[in-house]
Amino acid sequence: MNPMIGITTGNNSDGDYFLRRKYCTAILRAGGIPIMLPPISRPRSALGICDGILLSGGGDIAPRLCGIEEYDPAFLFEASPERDEYELELTRLAFSRDIPILGICRGIQVLNAALGGSLHFHILNHTQKLSREQPSHTIHIAENSYLNELFSVDTLEVNSFHHQAIRTSANGLRITAVSEDGIAEAAEGVGKRFCIGVQWHPEHMNTRESDILFAALCAKASQGKK
Repeated sequence: MNPMIGITTGNNSDGDYFLRRKYCTAILRAGGIPIMLPPISRPRSALGICDGILLSGGGDIAPRLCGIEEYDPAFLFEASPERDEYELELTRLAFSRDIPILGICRGIQVLNAALGGSLHFHILNHTQKLSREQPSHTIHIAENSYLNELFSVDTLEVNSFHHQAIRTSANGLRITAVSEDGIAEAAEGVGKRFCIGVQWHPEHMNTRESDILFAALCAKASQGKK
């Protein structure tokens, strides 16, 4: 049976929910069935039908949800308290139940914030001008990490479209890849079946490593299929 993978959605200024098609295509290619999860229902109900969770990219996480009350709103991009609150709860529940999680870009930040870690709310030089399919910088992967086991490489060329990032990792989460300027590029849940966050966008990169990552999520989700 194909695993059901819940994918979080964005929402725009008109109140519409949306999701880039490439997330769904990547899950389908990996053998899963994508299910869109707009932030309007209860996360607990969504986890009743999902075998795995993909935390998609999108707008910024509101600083106040991480305990920061004073910040420059000019640096916030498409912030949505509705989405933040839904995804933070969804992530905490999935993590506690050991449901496989893959966080992409915003998703790695949600994963870290949900578990009590802190974020940089504005960094420079990590939003490329190249197309989404093209890599723009190198990351270094820890030798004793799950990503290293999956990819069998210790460096990887990735794309980059973010200005928020992990500052300090949450308890239960370990940084397993960094960029050449020291920014966290991947994190893994300690002792979990599958819990990985990546700061790049693998759904846009037609690479061996991207295929492996989505296949691993679906394979782990299949093992726990109801």
